[in-house]
Amino acid sequence: MKTTIIFIACLLLSFQLFTIQSVIKDIEALQQVKEVPYTPKNKVLGIQIANAIKDHESGGNYKAKGGSGEYGAYQMMPSTYKSLSKNCLGDVLPPTPENQDKIVHCTFEKLIKDGRTKKEIIRWWNSGSFTRCTKGVNRYGVKYDCPSYVQSVMSKL
Repeated sequence: MKTTIIFIACLLLSFQLFTIQSVIKDIEALQQVKEVPYTPKNKVLGIQIANAIKDHESGGNYKAKGGSGEYGAYQMMPSTYKSLSKNCLGDVLPPTPENQDKIVHCTFEKLIKDGRTKKEIIRWWNSGSFTRCTKGVNRYGVKYDCPSYVQSVMSKL
């Protein structure tokens, strides 16, 4: 009888040890998994459009200045930056690289949720209109070519 009890006790202990080892392996496996935050599809598309525009506008230079008064990586006019900053950040905050990215991503995400296409967003960014896209010279004497701009940015997507 004692032998049976000892045998059963040993069997239970070995089962517990096996279970503990299995749990430890599971924990170690979980520690190896890299945490990837969930990003909604429209945010991914918005970021892709933003990156293509940033690359086209300034090559990613957050301190870039243009000939018509536009500035930053996305070459925003001061009035555009102020408006988008208030809309997305709640106030006009300094145009740090982080704030520039935040307001552009926020704006594009909203436009995509509203059903705007990639081309419409790019056209709007360049011309201020979802439908109008022309060539010409602005009041500062700087040439613009919206159709070429849209084509160039679309090729980066």
